[in-house]
Amino acid sequence: GLPPARRLGHHLRMLELLEEAPTPDLARIAHHAIQAGRSDLIVEHAPPAGDEAVSKGARHEAVAFYRAALRYPQALGPERTAQLHLKLGTELRLTDRPQDSVAEFELAVAGFRTLGDTERLAEALGQLQGGLWYVHRFEEGWEAMNEALDLVQSLGPTETLGYNLYRVAHHHMLSRHASPAFDAVKEARRVGEIVGSERVMWLTGMTEGTIHIVVGDPDRGIELLQEALASAERDRNHTFANIALGMLGSGGGEARRYEVAMKALDRGVDLGLATDQDSQVAYNRAWLARVAFEQGRWDDAGSYADLVERTTLQREGIAFITAMSAIGRVRVRRGDPGGVSLLDEMAKLAEQHELQHGWNAICGRAEHFWLTEQPNAAADRLVDAYQMALGTDSAWARGELGFWMWRTGRITGPPEGAAEPFALQMSGDWEAAAEKWQEIGCPYEVAMALADGPPAAQLQALDILDRLGARPLGDRVRSKLRSRGVDHLPPRPRGRTLANPAGLTDRQLEVLSFVAEGHSNDEIASRLYISKKTVEHHVSAIFTKLGVSNRTEAARIAARLGATNRGSESPA
Repeated sequence: GLPPARRLGHHLRMLELLEEAPTPDLARIAHHAIQAGRSDLIVEHAPPAGDEAVSKGARHEAVAFYRAALRYPQALGPERTAQLHLKLGTELRLTDRPQDSVAEFELAVAGFRTLGDTERLAEALGQLQGGLWYVHRFEEGWEAMNEALDLVQSLGPTETLGYNLYRVAHHHMLSRHASPAFDAVKEARRVGEIVGSERVMWLTGMTEGTIHIVVGDPDRGIELLQEALASAERDRNHTFANIALGMLGSGGGEARRYEVAMKALDRGVDLGLATDQDSQVAYNRAWLARVAFEQGRWDDAGSYADLVERTTLQREGIAFITAMSAIGRVRVRRGDPGGVSLLDEMAKLAEQHELQHGWNAICGRAEHFWLTEQPNAAADRLVDAYQMALGTDSAWARGELGFWMWRTGRITGPPEGAAEPFALQMSGDWEAAAEKWQEIGCPYEVAMALADGPPAAQLQALDILDRLGARPLGDRVRSKLRSRGVDHLPPRPRGRTLANPAGLTDRQLEVLSFVAEGHSNDEIASRLYISKKTVEHHVSAIFTKLGVSNRTEAARIAARLGATNRGSESPA
């Protein structure tokens, strides 16, 4: 390598050449400033390079540039230092490092407090409140928010006041409390209109849509969120666009509007990957896992959950809890080992978060204990969570937690405000419940409702459960049918085994049997409640393992392996 003096001269000369270019390359200029080690050049060039990186979606690069400049607070000066801490905190949160993000927001708060800059201090406190929520430090977050409001309310309408009122509305939405959320968003919008803040107006429109989709009118919520998304895309604001997609995806998922949810979640993953919004990628994939679980696409749920587990940095965060709860519930419904222990772990982690992040795991635990005829064991966490749900405006939380309270014998009918399909079944109208679940697109729930009906309905339930691979509930239904004198039952599906021919998995054997019978990929997807893309992956893997290139050859080998008959064990 070059001697230090010559190396410094090289970088300084490169800086001169780059600065003389018609269109300066800010990233390269900042790189050579950092390599030169000159604090004056670093604080001059690294921050604008970071800002440009953010605008292009290169957030990891922006973090590196901001951190480089923050090594020289004396050269930056107190005001620029505080502002850079605020910017760095935002990018760290988006790149899935919320603990580091909070530390930067705290430094920004301290800096603006020392400067006596009231408005910027209030802005930083609002950002800090959001960061503290992510790391489940709720009380400290409210303290920051209250201080922020105290600082700016006396100043009259300002953008900072509108922003902090939006944060209040957002917090009430997260707690699933409709009235205070709508009140705060209304006041935030009033302030935004007075000061002409496009930022506040966008945030309030997005938040109103999110409130509606989870605790209000879902159709209105979808409409408002789609408007917010379109606005963000027109402005090429990928941060706002991904917020809107995440709210449409997770809110649509919670409201069981799956078509809207899946499109938004898929787009959110793509946009997040393209713009270094790692936290949103993990969150959207986690909700894809939950939606796939609810739709009976259990292999897909496992694939999405595995991606979250392998990529998220936050092993106690809401994306991890959401994804692992989905796969825990799949295991419970399939009768696979490890389901309830995973749900126990997730329910424990979720105690530090909002009810919305924990109720899926808690319901899954209750289902396990009901399926294994231990209803009393379900009381742990279920009763407290149900009481919490009654204190919210979430129909789906009241409905699902109430359903498992009812299933395990703790209540005799639906709680007020429970989501319709759960309420119908708890009221004894299993047929209407099954129709509603069919309309929504939840096959396992269809089967649960049909299982409460007469033998003809129970046989329909059994067909669905066998196709899903839901052995525990299938066994319960078979037992009920025998107790009613029904002797000629479909054979119990083959147990999962590691000793399948040609190294095929159980699911691949199942797909192969349909291929051998001449079914198309679309038909197989419909029969197995999985996506067409998943079927295509299975078919490709089957061809590889069998060493064939087409369906005719695969069918011939399937016949030789005895994989053309999906029957199985004798009834248990």
